[in-house]
Amino acid sequence: MNKTDPMPCCESLRGKSMYYRPDERPGRLHESDVMNYYCLHTQGPVGPDGVEARPRLCQPGRACHVKS
Repeated sequence: MNKTDPMPCCESLRGKSMYYRPDERPGRLHESDVMNYYCLHTQGPVGPDGVEARPRLCQPGRACHVKS
């Protein structure tokens, strides 16, 4: 994975953006410091486990993780 590849993450993670990059899809998002993310399970910025929803944090091992 190079710096421009989207990061594999939970399929329930979404970014609050008007536009997505062509290579992004549910389960593969680019990490961004300016993007706000939300979880489809909670409809908020944290997952059901109370941990922040971000591509680098929404990984296998979290109880709420949905494999893409």
